[in-house]
Amino acid sequence: MFQNNKYTYFIYPINIIYKLGFDINDLNIKLEKNNFIENLCSTIQYYELYKHEINYKYKLKNFKKNVIKTTLKKKVSVLNKILNFVFGLKIINKNDQYFLNDKNVWDDIKREKKIMPKELKIFNN
Repeated sequence: MFQNNKYTYFIYPINIIYKLGFDINDLNIKLEKNNFIENLCSTIQYYELYKHEINYKYKLKNFKKNVIKTTLKKKVSVLNKILNFVFGLKIINKNDQYFLNDKNVWDDIKREKKIMPKELKIFNN
């Protein structure tokens, strides 16, 4: 039942990204540690609310203990597993600034043709 629903396949990780304060379309957003931790609390509560569906959908081992009571590193690790599974993203901490990184995983995909946008002309009657 869960696997056929593409909406829920993407909605959980997208909600996690936005609850953390990031934007999937802008990987240049950096959060200070205090802001990130504040956002992380609400994000982990969201995860706990949908934990069973998320664990099933992204083939995560079922975390038996409450993630809310774990360390910062473990909380980020749980979220990284979800984000990496769907988008190839990872939350990185560098100099007490947190940001999303895809390590250019999408740049190495081989394509038969390079997709180029076409300019559309609009004619007024």
